[in-house]
Amino acid sequence: MSNMAKWFLMMVMVALLAGSVMVACGGGGDDDDDDDDASDDDSDDDDDSSDDDDDDDDSEAKVVYYGENGLQKVIYDKCIRCHTEDGVAPFGLEGYDNAEKYAFDMANETSRRAMPPENVDNSGECGHYDERNLWLTPEEMQMFQDFVAGGKAEGNALDSLTLPPPLPGLPEEDRNMVLQPDEPYLPDASKAVDSYDDYHCWLIDPKIDKEMYVTAYEAVSDNESIVHHTVVIPITTKKAELYLTYLQDVVYKDQTGWPCSGTEMGGEGLSSFLSLSGPGGGASYFPEGTGQLIKPGQKIAYQIHYHLEPKDPNDVPGKHWSDDVEPDASPTYFKLEESVEKPATMRVYRNTDLFLPPGMENIDETTDIPLDQDYEIWGVAPHMHELGSTYQLDLIRADGEKAGEPECMARVVNWDFDWQGLSTMVEPIMAKKGDTMRLSCRYNTEDRETTTYWGEGSKDEMCIAWVYMVPLGDGGV
Repeated sequence: MSNMAKWFLMMVMVALLAGSVMVACGGGGDDDDDDDDASDDDSDDDDDSSDDDDDDDDSEAKVVYYGENGLQKVIYDKCIRCHTEDGVAPFGLEGYDNAEKYAFDMANETSRRAMPPENVDNSGECGHYDERNLWLTPEEMQMFQDFVAGGKAEGNALDSLTLPPPLPGLPEEDRNMVLQPDEPYLPDASKAVDSYDDYHCWLIDPKIDKEMYVTAYEAVSDNESIVHHTVVIPITTKKAELYLTYLQDVVYKDQTGWPCSGTEMGGEGLSSFLSLSGPGGGASYFPEGTGQLIKPGQKIAYQIHYHLEPKDPNDVPGKHWSDDVEPDASPTYFKLEESVEKPATMRVYRNTDLFLPPGMENIDETTDIPLDQDYEIWGVAPHMHELGSTYQLDLIRADGEKAGEPECMARVVNWDFDWQGLSTMVEPIMAKKGDTMRLSCRYNTEDRETTTYWGEGSKDEMCIAWVYMVPLGDGGV
């Protein structure tokens, strides 16, 4: 079972996002720091130490780069999906030279869990998520620190690992439906958010002639260097469909699609999503035996987030956009099935009663939501905006041995607005009618000068849990 797209992902969801891909911190004086570290590490060596002695130092270092037990293994497992030479990340991490160059950046970003792009805690203390979760263990985090502290030892190049192949895509025979822009779109600097990001949306009719269930999908990028992620949202109300039709056919009739950096996508009609995925993520499968229903005539909102950060830090953003970016029409493929054993739904739980005064380090907002029937809970997608700092979704059982005790299902210890997605569990959590979802969001408003409330704009706030669940009993989907 796979984690519904994150690398992105991460990001952003349901056209609510307006952020940028990670720009590595540190830099500037790294070369000088490297020299200092190296001299500190070698301070006890004899002045006449030889190259052989240097090799011995490498072999005795606590963490070296090469090999199954080296830092290379962690980088290739958790970082390389985005950090390739031509990938969406601002730099590649293939090979020792790149690891040595960006060692301080990696140590800094991983120490505060800014990287890899994984919001949901997978320590085992709060839910148990599948193998695609990019959560670093404490031991893996420490390896980045020790690699720097040990002088960035190379180790034995003969132990080098092979660059992992791309994740397997959706087989051709399973690509039953394709969604993509009606014509290629050229990302536009004037529509960018925070200097580098352009979010663009289209309203699409998938033209299916009977009810079908989505059980898997794959986003394929025409240009991985700028496509950060795609989001596919089924429109569930006539009001939302009318509003998006108005945007596409009237307001922006002279272009393909429309800019959608906030949630200018129909409000309450966007209570679910079919897919959220970044380039290179391969095929994503909903938990076995489950799938989401789509109906004939149902329209789909299709969003692509373009991240346009120049690879050269001396490049001018406007120049990068005009000279280097090609028109894009990246597709997403779907596997459809006529029936599934367990029809699932993406329910939304939210706290709309937000009151966030300015200048405060911690503001906690909590709401309890009783469940209306029995459910298998398979996944959670947390959502806040830019002021969010921590997040938790608990299940409180109404009866049994643990009645009244919060059971943690999803936790975010260091919220990052730029990285969002659906995390799916290895095994479902069984919830019963009368149990309660407790949704807790914490915010930091120290940089705000006015009170912030619930709202759809990226400068407003939200406290949401999208929960992928299978209704049990007579309630149905």
